[in-house]
Amino acid sequence: MDQDTLETHVAELPQGRVHYRETGSGETLLFIHGLLVHGGLWGKVLPALSERFRCVLPDLPLGAHAEAMNRDADLTPPGLARIIADFMASLNLRDVTIVANDTGGALTQIVLANHPERIRRVVLTNCDAYKNFLPKPLWPVQALGWIPGATWLTVQSLRLRPARWLFLWLVCREPTDDRVRRSFLAPSRNGGVRRDLNKVLRGIDSKHTLAAAKSFGDFEQPVLLAWGNRCWFFGKHYAERMAADFPNARIEPIPGSGTFVPMDRPDELARAIITFCGE
Repeated sequence: MDQDTLETHVAELPQGRVHYRETGSGETLLFIHGLLVHGGLWGKVLPALSERFRCVLPDLPLGAHAEAMNRDADLTPPGLARIIADFMASLNLRDVTIVANDTGGALTQIVLANHPERIRRVVLTNCDAYKNFLPKPLWPVQALGWIPGATWLTVQSLRLRPARWLFLWLVCREPTDDRVRRSFLAPSRNGGVRRDLNKVLRGIDSKHTLAAAKSFGDFEQPVLLAWGNRCWFFGKHYAERMAADFPNARIEPIPGSGTFVPMDRPDELARAIITFCGE
């Protein structure tokens, strides 16, 4: 299912306007993406899941969002977790199953620590955790947030198809449509969106994920760790550590997948989610 075919809605939050799309009906699945992508990351899992669930896909202010947030918006990891919590409240979402990937998984962990009230279950695919926020190979990307004009130059370079291909090759093991690559990168040509991205990059620090991890033992709701085994940034040992730290967690291996599990193995991920929500 192409997210572009879904109607775009807007949630008015204290921090600014968050665009989102939704499809299906039933129990709510809230999909949380990571840096430099938007809710379209989950497009391939929607056909199977929207038959059973209400699927809600916000475009969070992580660099591929269509509209800049308020200038004073808190875009540190705890601030982004507050945006997710406020988004759930604005739509009156309850008994939510969060499905998260990459940076979105780290933000979800902070939501569990600080705003767990509306959450019924959690599905974490390959994501930042503990001291691995951001992974060391991505530290140069984070440094861009401190260099004036650096994100603008990066966006300009990514207008070249080979650069776009390399961008997703690092996180996907399967070929992706170049139109999808362009959709991820296009919003960051907007100055306000780049301002938001710089704030996000400057705020990332493993102290936030380490603090969230201290409360894993208090979260007793079910947690599924749907983990790709061909990920360069988030190895299986992170899933194993989280499975041990959460009281009610298990690992579901996703063979052949890199970091972007919903793009690499959408059918396997959808089946895992359906089974997990039926337990």
